[in-house]
Amino acid sequence: MKMRFWALLGSFLVGAVTPGVAHADTLRFASEGLYIFERPAYSAFLAARVQKNDVMVVSDDCPQGYCKVWYPREQKEGYLNSPTRDWPARVNIPSQPTKGYSRITATVHLLSRPSQGARHMGRLEAGDRVKKDQCVSSYCFVTHESGFQGWVGVFAIKDDLVLERSEHFPNRSDFKIDLPVESLLRNR
Repeated sequence: MKMRFWALLGSFLVGAVTPGVAHADTLRFASEGLYIFERPAYSAFLAARVQKNDVMVVSDDCPQGYCKVWYPREQKEGYLNSPTRDWPARVNIPSQPTKGYSRITATVHLLSRPSQGARHMGRLEAGDRVKKDQCVSSYCFVTHESGFQGWVGVFAIKDDLVLERSEHFPNRSDFKIDLPVESLLRNR
């Protein structure tokens, strides 16, 4: 567990060099729900609404107090003038298989975009549990219990399969059986 934490911290602080991404870019986290605008002005159109605790890639380009940002969850770029945090808030990930959650099957990088050449924003180890959100082509947006978020290839994700509890047999109203809830990991 300590090794994973230091690996995540190291990849967060050092970052990775990706073509087309400035070295001054840093990861920041929304301390509250925020708005990203299309231009560096309050009267500009909204490009996206950032959810609380979501990650953003912020550049040093900050005209008129608005910093240029990339929002990985919605794959939107724009300008932000709201306060952000240096570190993510921890997320409660259930240890037991639960619907909507998955486990990582191989060591992978969290990416800023659902594409191969995207910036590395962190690293997940095999066995880590994550909350899985939307999927685009062959990538899914995930949140790790440490609060780190990003895109991961579907090849490295196994969804939790939870079998629902059956209260009785549908054709026999006089015969009831109480089965325990069984949870299994689904193999893809």
